[in-house]
Amino acid sequence: MDESYDEDQMENPMEIAKVREQYQLEQEAWQRRQEIDDFKQKLKEYKLTLAELVEVSPKHRDARESAIKIARMLHREPEFHDFVMKKRKLPIKEMVKVVDVSKKTLERNRKYILAIFIVLENNYVYLQDYLKGVGHE
Repeated sequence: MDESYDEDQMENPMEIAKVREQYQLEQEAWQRRQEIDDFKQKLKEYKLTLAELVEVSPKHRDARESAIKIARMLHREPEFHDFVMKKRKLPIKEMVKVVDVSKKTLERNRKYILAIFIVLENNYVYLQDYLKGVGHE
């Protein structure tokens, strides 16, 4: 099947549906790549890289979920949100008072928490898909 045909030349509804579906998949793939490229640029502003995130991401599900909850709280609470946006780092001293994890855990997961904050702040549709259902009260 030559995909350069336009719809007027196609008579088979299945063929038209297949071409439309393929186009939709290509558009989504392109948008996903754009989102990731933008995410990489935002990470640089926080002196982070994707490679680093792979290394520092919590291995255990409960630790990841806890970090995501903390990132959501940072994003939601104006005083924390403003601090992160201004300083490009976590307000660890202030956070210890309001989260149920230790300072050591916050420091260990700092880069991951910041990365999730960036995803939330920039409303990355595809990247947020990975966060669905995690960390909502």
